[in-house]
Amino acid sequence: MANSLTNYGQQVALFSDKSRSVGAVTNAGGVANLGTNLKLYTSASTPNVDGTGFTEVANGNGYVTGGKALTTSSFTLSIVTSAAQVQIADQTWTASGGSIATIGGVYLTDSSGNTLAWWERSTALTLASGDSMVADDLTVRLV
Repeated sequence: MANSLTNYGQQVALFSDKSRSVGAVTNAGGVANLGTNLKLYTSASTPNVDGTGFTEVANGNGYVTGGKALTTSSFTLSIVTSAAQVQIADQTWTASGGSIATIGGVYLTDSSGNTLAWWERSTALTLASGDSMVADDLTVRLV
């Protein structure tokens, strides 16, 4: 199972000083300040550390294009074994009126649609109407 920060996500995490500009990252402020949406991607996706390769699941049947909106209060900062981390509050999707097919994982984007990080499922999941999926304990940690 693969989980990773994209190159952009690494820059954002490491250069959280809003007065700095590194490459394409200006006024970054860290993952918890920039992460605005948690989206589902299909198992046909091919995630890359350059932030490409994600195909969002289709709109409908309980999933709304753009995923779940997040705010800074959706993130909790902590230190675990001398490593800083942020954890995203649990997010739940429930299929209704039909299925949400072939969920390969979830990915975090900023308000411009740049992918910051992703979490891959070990196997694809299809939610039948009435079934739910919880994205829980999603963590970004710098070691």
